[in-house]
Amino acid sequence: MIRFRFVDEHRDAHGVKRMCDVLGWDRSGYYTWHKNKETRQQRADEEEELARQIREIHTDSRGAYGALRITRSLRGQGHIGNRQPGSRDSADLGEDCSPVEGRGGLQCFG
Repeated sequence: MIRFRFVDEHRDAHGVKRMCDVLGWDRSGYYTWHKNKETRQQRADEEEELARQIREIHTDSRGAYGALRITRSLRGQGHIGNRQPGSRDSADLGEDCSPVEGRGGLQCFG
């Protein structure tokens, strides 16, 4: 969370207890956030790698692959994750995406 990042950046100057008291935040929340810093960074790195793979598949297909084919290609490479990881970055690839009624997904036109 951004607010805990602020406390982390200024903890040497003012102390965690004082800042949390003044701002009305729980210290336990800050310490939990601080303890999970490495896990968050690892997850962000994994997300960036997945986004890179999606962009690569999309580029290699010259924009012909949509969310479903990208997802199938990722699964073929051994990626195991949510239902359609290809659909979440389709808008970032410059595709026009809209929800498909009754299917629970996106249809993208690039």
